[in-house]
This record gives sequence, C-alpha cells and structure tokens, in this order.
Amino acid sequence: MDPKTVIRAGYGVSYVLFIRQGGDSYLAYNGPFVVNAQITQSPSQGLCTASSNPLTCFRPTQMGIPDGFTSPANFSTVNTKTVSVQKDIRWPYIQNWHFTIQRELKKDLLLDIGYAGNHGVGIWVNADLNQALPNAAGQSLPLKARRPNAQFDYIDANYSAGFSTYHSFQVKLEKRYARGLYILNSFTWSKAIDNASGALEMGNGDNQALNLFNFQASKALSSYDQPLNNTTSVVWDLPVGHGRRFGSSNSWFADALLGGWSLGIINTMQSGQTINIGYSPSAAFIATDGSKNSAVYRPNVIGDIYPAEGQQSIAQYFNPNNIVIPTDVTHPYGNLGRNAGRSNAFFSLDTGIHKQFRLPKEGTSLEFRTEIFNTLNKTNFSAASGDRSSSSFGRITSTFPAQQVQFALRFAF
Repeated sequence: MDPKTVIRAGYGVSYVLFIRQGGDSYLAYNGPFVVNAQITQSPSQGLCTASSNPLTCFRPTQMGIPDGFTSPANFSTVNTKTVSVQKDIRWPYIQNWHFTIQRELKKDLLLDIGYAGNHGVGIWVNADLNQALPNAAGQSLPLKARRPNAQFDYIDANYSAGFSTYHSFQVKLEKRYARGLYILNSFTWSKAIDNASGALEMGNGDNQALNLFNFQASKALSSYDQPLNNTTSVVWDLPVGHGRRFGSSNSWFADALLGGWSLGIINTMQSGQTINIGYSPSAAFIATDGSKNSAVYRPNVIGDIYPAEGQQSIAQYFNPNNIVIPTDVTHPYGNLGRNAGRSNAFFSLDTGIHKQFRLPKEGTSLEFRTEIFNTLNKTNFSAASGDRSSSSFGRITSTFPAQQVQFALRFAF
C-alpha cells in the first residue's frame, strides 16, 4: 500500500492422494492372509469343554486358545475383524487461506496482524459397518445377536465423512536493536472443530472412529484445539568480542574468554488440551467391540462437569456427581459431547546460553551450547483421566517434564 505497509493474502487446495491409517485402510490386512480372530463371550453361556465350539460357550483363560483358531483354513468372518473401504470413497482435500497486514511502525519495529484458516473435506474416518443396534427395553441380548449381519463380526469400515475447520487471529510483533538484541512475540487466538482425530493421533480419550448411526454426534472441539497460544522469543548477542561493539581482534585469548556469548529465551503460554470423557460399557450396552470405537460411549451430563470454585484438585478435576453413566440400554451413547473437558494451561520458560570460540585456523570454529528447558521448573499438569468407569476418573496422575538441562559442543571446519 505504501513503503511501510504490505498486504498479503493467499488461497490453496491440497489433495490427499495416498492414505494409510495403519491397518485400518489396508485391504490386504484381511483374512485368510491376516487373521485377527476374537470372540465376545459371557460366563452365562456355560463353560466350554475340550470339543466345544468356542462361539457357543465361555472359555476360561486356562484353557488357552482353541486349536486352529487363527488358522487360514478355519478362517471365518464371524469371529474376525474385517477391513472395508468403499469402492467409491472420495479423496480428501484441505482448503487453506490467509490475509495479513504488515506494518513498519518505526525503524526495526514490525507488526503483523492476520487471519488464517483451513477447512478439511472428505477426511477418512472409521466406523463399524456391522455396528449392533442397542438392546430394546427389557432386552439383554449379546452383541452378536444384535449385529445386522450375523456372518460378520466387527467390520472396520472407512468413510470419507470426516471434516475439520480452523479459524485463527494472529498477531506478531518483531523488534530488532542495533546492538544485537532481537525480540519476537507471536500470539494466536483460534478455534478448531472436527468430528474425529487423525489416525494414530488420538489423545486424552479421543478417537478416530465414529458412531455409525450418528456421525454428527462427534462434531465438537478438535483434539488439536488450543484457543490461546503466546510465544515470546528474545535473543541477545552480547556486544563483546571479535566483530562486535566491544571487541578487539588483537587479543585472541581475551576474545575466547569474553567474546562470542549469546543468550536466548523462549517463553511459551498455551491453553490446555481437550479431554474426551467416556465410559466402559457393560455387555448389554456394547454396540461394537472395535477398540477404536470406544470413544463413542459417552456418559450423560446433568450439570457443570467441573467442581465448584475452590473445590477442584488434582484428585478431583471433574465433578463425578454431574457425569452419570447411562442406565437405559436403549440409549448407550449418553448426551455429553465429545471433548467436553479441558486440561490446565501450559507455561514454560526455556533459556539458552551459547558461546562461539574463534579458533586461530581460518575457517574453523567451536560452539558451546547450554539449553535449560522449563527453567523455572514449573509444574505443568497433564490431562485428568476422562474414563468415568475408572476409579481414577478425574484424577491427574502425571505432569509434563520437569526442568531439563542439556549441553553440546560443536566443532566446525
């Protein structure tokens, strides 16, 4: 716009032309070549004998795996996971856009204000194609009896039903001083929404799988959502030594002792991570036994999920009285939204001390580095347990790393 103001904008579309969600989208990961056999059983079926069909009775651990259970010759989709991919599944794509105004406020002081966003369409997600219907009122049928297709067990199906949106307001302030001091502050205020995590990227109880009968029920804050992020970086090259303000090229020893020092600071402040609150259903409530579908079982909420002000602690991060496991077999999924909780904010100050040694031989140098991560040794708590069925529900059992110090010596020639 003028010598001190620049406007930048951009838009792009990226297509994903190869997708591999571990074994979940790999059709060769099917029987009879690969057999993932499993049986859902109940003691009420009666104990198996040596010759019993393991699908019709209860087989204790002591009896071991039935003979030929995973043999390709005995392969059956009735008791083995099947991987399925729609033949007309679409390729996902991501749209990205941004708009930024950059202004030089005064000499060596730069301000960037911008908006950036993206939108994911047709992202691959998983669901059980053979997901069972819930029990009717008064019923207590086992899982297999409620599956739509009795000839199959869990069908790990891929759907292009995933989506994501991200919007962010970004501010960057950058200042350079003539005497070796550089300051940069970057701030982001954002919101990320999707209906599933990425494959193998699940955290804090979230999952990549969806409820086959209600994909929209998982639309919520993304696991990647961290609304506030602020990072301040400071680098100061001390003005002592060869080539600096207070330097002398005549004294190699003085330069080696006093010159070439640099100090660095990175201060990070971030919102906490989302926490998906779920529960472990009993046999009558189970609609799918695929491990990746566990996140679809969420409890009911009848009030604030957090304790009253002043009562929250590392032993009781959530209020268990307001988060209730469903008791109606006809509605096993509950009314609590996905990723309804959020962990504590994260704060960390990292520092670094660097020393450059100018060696007598031209073209050689020696660098010594010391980095101190979490310099103030602040306790940053990890996410609380979101498993309502566990005795540790709402308990924080770990922290992010304490202060760590590392040293390095580098010789360049």
